[in-house]
This record gives sequence, C-alpha cells and structure tokens, in this order.
Amino acid sequence: MVQGSSKASKNLKDIVIPVLGPTGSGKSTFINHVVGSEQTKVGNRTTSCTTKPKPVYVDPIPDFPALKGYRLVLLDTPGFDDTYKSDVEILKPIVAWLADSRRRGALIGGVLYLHDISVKRFNSTACQNLRTFTHLCGDDCMKKTVLVTTNWGLGTNDEFHSRESEMKAKHWTPIIQTGGEVRSFLRNQESAWDIITTLLQCADFQDPLLVQQQLVDGRMGFLETKVGRHSDSVAKKQEDKRNKLEETKNRFCVVQ
Repeated sequence: MVQGSSKASKNLKDIVIPVLGPTGSGKSTFINHVVGSEQTKVGNRTTSCTTKPKPVYVDPIPDFPALKGYRLVLLDTPGFDDTYKSDVEILKPIVAWLADSRRRGALIGGVLYLHDISVKRFNSTACQNLRTFTHLCGDDCMKKTVLVTTNWGLGTNDEFHSRESEMKAKHWTPIIQTGGEVRSFLRNQESAWDIITTLLQCADFQDPLLVQQQLVDGRMGFLETKVGRHSDSVAKKQEDKRNKLEETKNRFCVVQ
C-alpha cells in the first residue's frame, strides 16, 4: 500500500506531477486513490474545495528502483473555473508554487489534466480551461501529458466511450498529436497508479513547464507569461460581459 505525506524532506529530489482540471473533475479523489489514504479534502459542491496548491509526497516511489533518492510530489490544485475567483486569481498561486519548485531543483515528471466524462457538453468554459492548461504547459511538455477521464460509472459505458471518442477526435486532437495520452481513472488505486506509471516510465523529466521557463529562466512577471496573458484576457472579457449585462438590467428596470 502506497502512503502519502504532506511533509517535505530535504534529503530527496522531487519529481512533481501537477494535477490540473476544472472544479469537480476529481483531482483530490484521484490523489487520494494514488496514495491509498485521504490526504486531500474531497468536495461535493459546485464550489472548489481546494483553495490553494497542496503537495502530497510519495516516498519511496513503488516499483521504480531506478528512482531511488527521488520523491514523487502530486500537486493538488484549485479548479480553473472557480465560482467566485477569476482564472488569474486561481493561477497565480499555482504558478508561484511551480516556479519555486523549479528554483529548488525539482523536476517535472508529467502533467495530468482531469476531465469529468459524465459532463455531456464541451462548452466555452471547458474550451477556455483546456487552452489555459496548454498555455501553462507549453508544446514541449505535451509529450508527457495525460488527459484523465473521471467519474466513470455515473452513466452507461457505451455513452461514455462514445463521448470519450468524440473528445479524442475533436477537442483533444492537438494534445494527442503532440504526444499526449488519454487514460481512464476508474476510482481505484490500480487505475490511478497505471496513469502515474504511464508518466514515470517515460523517464523524461528534464523539460520544465513553459510557465516555469518564463517565470524562472526568463524572469517574466505572471501577466507577461503566455498563460498569464491568456487568463488576463479571459478575465477582462468576462468582466466586460458582466458589466454589459448589468447595464442592460439597469436600463430594463428604469423602463419598468
């Protein structure tokens, strides 16, 4: 049985796997199944339960003797589409944690992006979330990305397999074409570790995320990075939309 910990150790080198995705996609549940215990709080509401990045450490890394001296760090993160926060507010602490980890010499073992397969429609918010993810990672890290489908069992297998096939053929094609893979999390430890193993077997930990390169190596500010510019643009468009709706509402109230 794998055991996780939220405590750091100075004697081991870190291999970080950020776990990203929308609110409710099952990030905390996935991490808890990887480590075999409840290390992160699981939410059952529409608001994000995880409010800031939380690292969960796995030491030793089971079935990988070549990684002796390394420690696996699963980074639980807030959902991109929080009810009350903009993407800029959500992303800043995530990228700050990732930048600090790079400065400490941590490696990126891969990236997981979780998608709730029970959601019927891939709407504009889901599209924005995926763009945010790709801008954060960059093209060089797509080859060590796994798109993880979650919440299998909440519908018929035929329906969900059809939906997954559509996602692969349409929305996830650019990621798959650049080396990303698609895996299913079946809400058990075996399938969770199959996904982690997919990343660790690649043994290509040298390429950092694009946002790490830009923040640490390029000494950029957050809003100068690709993901920062994107999230700020989205936030401004959302604010403009809210203001226009408020203006329309006020005009309607005056007429009445």
